[in-house]
Amino acid sequence: EPEYFDIECDIDKNRLEKWQKNHPKTKFILSYHSLSFPKDLDTLLEEMIKKDVYSYKIAVLPSSFEDLHRLYDFAKKANKNRRLTLIALGEKFFFFRLFRLGNFFDYVGAIKPTAPGQLTYNEALSLYRLLEMDENTKFYSLIGHPLDRSISHIYYNELFQKERSKRVYVKISVLKDELASFMEFAKNLRVWGLSGSA
Repeated sequence: EPEYFDIECDIDKNRLEKWQKNHPKTKFILSYHSLSFPKDLDTLLEEMIKKDVYSYKIAVLPSSFEDLHRLYDFAKKANKNRRLTLIALGEKFFFFRLFRLGNFFDYVGAIKPTAPGQLTYNEALSLYRLLEMDENTKFYSLIGHPLDRSISHIYYNELFQKERSKRVYVKISVLKDELASFMEFAKNLRVWGLSGSA
Protein backbone atom coordinates (compact mmCIF):
# COMPACT_ATOMS: atom_id res chain seq x y z
CA GLU A 1 0.00 0.00 0.00
CA PRO A 2 2.22 2.88 -1.14
CA GLU A 3 0.82 6.27 -0.14
CA TYR A 4 1.12 7.55 -3.73
CA PHE A 5 1.35 5.79 -7.07
CA ASP A 6 2.26 7.78 -10.19
CA ILE A 7 1.13 6.14 -13.41
CA GLU A 8 1.01 7.14 -17.09
CA CYS A 9 -2.34 8.42 -18.36
CA ASP A 10 -2.63 5.89 -21.18
CA ILE A 11 -3.39 3.12 -18.70
CA ASP A 12 -6.59 1.22 -19.45
CA LYS A 13 -9.43 2.73 -17.41
CA ASN A 14 -10.75 -0.66 -16.24
CA ARG A 15 -7.32 -1.73 -15.04
CA LEU A 16 -6.86 1.57 -13.20
CA GLU A 17 -10.24 1.21 -11.47
CA LYS A 18 -9.36 -2.35 -10.47
CA TRP A 19 -6.09 -1.16 -8.90
CA GLN A 20 -7.93 1.64 -7.11
CA LYS A 21 -10.43 -0.85 -5.74
CA ASN A 22 -7.69 -3.24 -4.59
CA HIS A 23 -5.62 -0.42 -3.03
CA PRO A 24 -8.13 2.02 -1.50
CA LYS A 25 -5.54 3.76 0.69
CA THR A 26 -3.22 4.59 -2.23
CA LYS A 27 -3.54 8.00 -3.87
CA PHE A 28 -3.13 7.61 -7.63
CA ILE A 29 -1.47 10.32 -9.74
CA LEU A 30 -2.23 10.21 -13.45
CA SER A 31 0.71 11.55 -15.48
CA TYR A 32 1.33 12.67 -19.03
CA HIS A 33 4.98 12.91 -20.09
CA SER A 34 6.12 14.05 -23.52
CA LEU A 35 9.35 15.24 -25.12
CA SER A 36 7.25 17.36 -27.45
CA PHE A 37 4.70 20.06 -26.73
CA PRO A 38 0.98 19.22 -27.09
CA LYS A 39 -1.09 21.25 -29.54
CA ASP A 40 -4.03 21.52 -27.15
CA LEU A 41 -3.43 21.41 -23.40
CA ASP A 42 -7.12 21.92 -22.60
CA THR A 43 -8.17 18.83 -24.57
CA LEU A 44 -5.33 16.83 -23.04
CA LEU A 45 -6.49 17.64 -19.52
CA GLU A 46 -10.15 16.97 -20.44
CA GLU A 47 -9.16 13.49 -21.59
CA MET A 48 -7.10 12.84 -18.48
CA ILE A 49 -9.83 13.78 -16.02
CA LYS A 50 -12.14 11.20 -17.52
CA LYS A 51 -10.17 8.88 -15.28
CA ASP A 52 -10.97 9.82 -11.70
CA VAL A 53 -7.80 9.89 -9.61
CA TYR A 54 -6.34 11.83 -6.69
CA SER A 55 -4.10 14.12 -8.76
CA TYR A 56 -2.98 14.89 -12.33
CA LYS A 57 0.44 15.78 -13.72
CA ILE A 58 1.42 17.13 -17.14
CA ALA A 59 5.16 17.20 -17.87
CA VAL A 60 6.13 18.43 -21.33
CA LEU A 61 9.24 19.68 -23.11
CA PRO A 62 8.78 23.21 -24.50
CA SER A 63 10.80 23.99 -27.62
CA SER A 64 10.57 27.77 -27.24
CA PHE A 65 9.56 30.61 -24.95
CA GLU A 66 6.28 30.72 -26.92
CA ASP A 67 5.56 27.16 -25.73
CA LEU A 68 6.49 28.13 -22.20
CA HIS A 69 4.16 31.12 -22.43
CA ARG A 70 1.33 28.78 -23.46
CA LEU A 71 2.09 26.50 -20.51
CA TYR A 72 2.13 29.51 -18.17
CA ASP A 73 -1.23 30.79 -19.47
CA PHE A 74 -2.71 27.30 -19.16
CA ALA A 75 -1.43 27.01 -15.58
CA LYS A 76 -3.10 30.27 -14.62
CA LYS A 77 -6.52 29.22 -15.89
CA ALA A 78 -6.42 25.48 -15.11
CA ASN A 79 -8.82 24.35 -12.44
CA LYS A 80 -6.77 24.07 -9.25
CA ASN A 81 -9.45 21.88 -7.71
CA ARG A 82 -8.17 19.11 -9.96
CA ARG A 83 -4.93 18.88 -7.98
CA LEU A 84 -2.91 19.61 -11.11
CA THR A 85 0.86 19.79 -11.43
CA LEU A 86 2.48 21.28 -14.55
CA ILE A 87 6.16 20.75 -15.31
CA ALA A 88 8.35 22.17 -18.07
CA LEU A 89 10.94 19.49 -18.79
CA GLY A 90 14.55 20.20 -19.72
CA GLU A 91 17.49 22.19 -18.38
CA LYS A 92 16.64 25.36 -20.31
CA PHE A 93 13.27 25.88 -18.67
CA PHE A 94 14.03 24.54 -15.18
CA PHE A 95 13.07 27.90 -13.65
CA PHE A 96 9.41 27.29 -14.57
CA ARG A 97 9.27 24.85 -11.64
CA LEU A 98 10.00 27.73 -9.26
CA PHE A 99 6.89 29.67 -10.24
CA ARG A 100 4.77 26.84 -8.79
CA LEU A 101 1.58 28.34 -10.29
CA GLY A 102 -0.69 26.42 -7.99
CA ASN A 103 1.12 23.13 -8.55
CA PHE A 104 -0.25 20.46 -6.28
CA PHE A 105 3.13 18.70 -6.02
CA ASP A 106 6.75 19.79 -6.42
CA TYR A 107 9.02 17.08 -7.81
CA VAL A 108 12.69 17.13 -6.78
CA GLY A 109 15.55 14.63 -6.81
CA ALA A 110 16.51 13.31 -3.39
CA ILE A 111 20.26 13.57 -4.02
CA LYS A 112 20.56 14.13 -7.76
CA PRO A 113 18.03 14.97 -10.48
CA THR A 114 16.08 12.09 -11.98
CA ALA A 115 15.21 14.14 -15.08
CA PRO A 116 16.88 17.04 -16.95
CA GLY A 117 15.96 20.35 -15.33
CA GLN A 118 14.81 18.82 -12.08
CA LEU A 119 16.10 20.46 -8.91
CA THR A 120 17.65 18.48 -6.11
CA TYR A 121 16.10 18.55 -2.65
CA ASN A 122 18.89 20.83 -1.37
CA GLU A 123 18.65 23.21 -4.34
CA ALA A 124 14.89 23.47 -3.99
CA LEU A 125 14.83 24.09 -0.24
CA SER A 126 18.16 25.80 0.48
CA LEU A 127 19.20 27.65 -2.67
CA TYR A 128 15.79 28.65 -4.05
CA ARG A 129 13.65 28.32 -0.87
CA LEU A 130 10.87 26.76 -2.90
CA LEU A 131 8.50 26.17 0.02
CA GLU A 132 8.66 29.84 1.03
CA MET A 133 7.51 31.06 -2.38
CA ASP A 134 4.06 32.49 -2.93
CA GLU A 135 2.31 35.05 -5.13
CA ASN A 136 4.36 37.84 -3.50
CA THR A 137 7.76 36.38 -4.42
CA LYS A 138 9.77 38.65 -6.72
CA PHE A 139 12.05 37.13 -9.33
CA TYR A 140 15.35 38.49 -10.62
CA SER A 141 17.37 36.93 -13.38
CA LEU A 142 20.60 36.82 -15.29
CA ILE A 143 19.84 36.14 -18.95
CA GLY A 144 22.15 35.34 -21.84
CA HIS A 145 24.17 32.42 -23.16
CA PRO A 146 26.31 30.70 -22.01
CA LEU A 147 25.74 31.14 -18.27
CA ASP A 148 27.38 28.02 -16.86
CA ARG A 149 30.32 29.90 -15.28
CA SER A 150 28.19 32.43 -13.44
CA ILE A 151 27.60 31.93 -9.71
CA SER A 152 25.26 34.91 -9.49
CA HIS A 153 22.30 32.72 -8.52
CA ILE A 154 24.24 31.43 -5.51
CA TYR A 155 25.46 34.87 -4.43
CA TYR A 156 22.11 36.65 -4.71
CA ASN A 157 20.00 33.87 -3.24
CA GLU A 158 22.28 33.72 -0.21
CA LEU A 159 21.94 37.51 0.10
CA PHE A 160 18.14 37.36 -0.20
CA GLN A 161 18.02 34.62 2.42
CA LYS A 162 20.08 36.70 4.85
CA GLU A 163 17.74 39.63 4.27
CA ARG A 164 14.74 37.32 4.77
CA SER A 165 13.20 38.83 1.66
CA LYS A 166 10.77 37.14 -0.70
CA ARG A 167 13.12 37.38 -3.67
CA VAL A 168 14.68 34.71 -5.86
CA TYR A 169 17.46 34.94 -8.43
CA VAL A 170 17.67 32.53 -11.38
CA LYS A 171 19.81 32.11 -14.47
CA ILE A 172 17.86 31.81 -17.71
CA SER A 173 19.55 30.78 -20.91
CA VAL A 174 18.35 33.13 -23.64
CA LEU A 175 19.89 33.15 -27.12
CA LYS A 176 19.99 36.41 -29.11
CA ASP A 177 17.23 35.29 -31.47
CA GLU A 178 15.06 34.35 -28.45
CA LEU A 179 15.30 37.71 -26.73
CA ALA A 180 12.06 39.15 -28.15
CA SER A 181 10.00 36.06 -27.29
CA PHE A 182 11.58 35.87 -23.83
CA MET A 183 10.73 39.52 -23.11
CA GLU A 184 7.13 38.90 -24.19
CA PHE A 185 6.99 35.92 -21.84
CA ALA A 186 8.68 37.86 -18.99
CA LYS A 187 5.97 40.55 -19.08
CA ASN A 188 3.60 38.09 -17.44
CA LEU A 189 6.01 36.99 -14.74
CA ARG A 190 6.87 38.51 -11.40
CA VAL A 191 10.29 39.53 -12.76
CA TRP A 192 11.48 42.68 -11.07
CA GLY A 193 14.96 42.89 -12.54
CA LEU A 194 17.11 41.50 -15.34
CA SER A 195 20.81 41.59 -16.04
CA GLY A 196 22.43 40.30 -19.20
CA SER A 197 25.49 38.32 -20.20
CA ALA A 198 26.76 37.65 -23.70
